[in-house]
Amino acid sequence: MEQEDIFGYVATCFSVVFYITLSIPFIKVLRCKMTYDNTPIAMIITIYVDCLSWYFYSERIMNEPLGLCNKIGICICISLAIIYLAFEIRHYIIDTVLNGLIMIMGTLVVHKSLIDVIDEPQTVGKFCFVAKVISYHIPIITIYKVIRAKNYLNIPIFTSFAYLASNIGWAVVGKKMNNIYISIGNLIGVVIILVQIGIYFNYRKFFKKQARTTSIFSDADEDSTQENKTKKKNIKDGEIKIKGKTKRIKIISRIND
Repeated sequence: MEQEDIFGYVATCFSVVFYITLSIPFIKVLRCKMTYDNTPIAMIITIYVDCLSWYFYSERIMNEPLGLCNKIGICICISLAIIYLAFEIRHYIIDTVLNGLIMIMGTLVVHKSLIDVIDEPQTVGKFCFVAKVISYHIPIITIYKVIRAKNYLNIPIFTSFAYLASNIGWAVVGKKMNNIYISIGNLIGVVIILVQIGIYFNYRKFFKKQARTTSIFSDADEDSTQENKTKKKNIKDGEIKIKGKTKRIKIISRIND
């Protein structure tokens, strides 16, 4: 087995882990911790089209690990998309139909372009490179949402780490193969995902610090309230506490005839 193939199969394992992490939101839906509105259907469809194009490219350059990786990605994305469409068609008919049409049209366009029209592997590689770069609009949009809403929970951190490992793996494979489309396409992804992870931990640290500060002020307010209650309890039965000393208060009543 050649060295490129060994690196390719390792990168395939990283990619499969990434594809599996896409099912995490669906598991949370089944556990009633999330609604189907929050499932990453746009990301799944984008990755599906990306995997489809790279699968056809792998057949042109005769690279078995690349073909295996994207074949698995295609199967997982189709399965998740079917689950999403099956459940959501009852509530969001128009969105479901549009998502289904996007998958069908993407399949037809990629198949027609890469099989029937384009013959040169270099041209197919350029097409796949463009598809890969377009797929990065999902993490870029996620970064924008996090900055706008200042909520780090919008970033699926486990998926991000798996995606980072996949991109690093295939960037190394592309370098070993001297394939600029695979190496540069995945290096761009490495940079974007690193930015996303950095923003996640930056906002997470900020929110933890803010929560700690809020907790300190809350404890101080609670202590102040408790002290006021204690003072009120001490002022009773004609006694008042002044600077740690207790003095008796004489109550004089005068009745005017």
